[in-house]
Amino acid sequence: MLEPAAAAHVAQHATAVQRASIAAVAGNGIAPDGTGYHEFHELLVQASGNPLLTTVLAAVEQAVRWAAAEQNISQFDRDEAAKSHRAIAAAITAKDSVKAQRRMEQHLAAALRHVEASGLRGAPMIPPSRWRGENSDLPWR
Repeated sequence: MLEPAAAAHVAQHATAVQRASIAAVAGNGIAPDGTGYHEFHELLVQASGNPLLTTVLAAVEQAVRWAAAEQNISQFDRDEAAKSHRAIAAAITAKDSVKAQRRMEQHLAAALRHVEASGLRGAPMIPPSRWRGENSDLPWR
């Protein structure tokens, strides 16, 4: 898992502006369309300053966006994810790398539990509707 290590690194090395941006997005919660969820993860990865990690996790995040768009995610699930984001952001703000890593691990474990409860554990991460670029907003299309 790459994001827990990124969260730990960001807790130690992020700038004050990066910390504030991560905390602000976490504080805004998650909208029904996923706004806030994806931005949080993008800011965290960008703050890592690692171009390879940023590229790999950007690809994963895009797949998560596509998959989430085809799932019925409840307000409860969004609220739980937002609470998790706030805990990660608090650890990053406090420069506590151990707690930031642990909170991100817990967040990803909760996401996996959601996938399992939804019966999607064995499903492709990229939904079949995206395999041929249908309805794609990718910049190279």
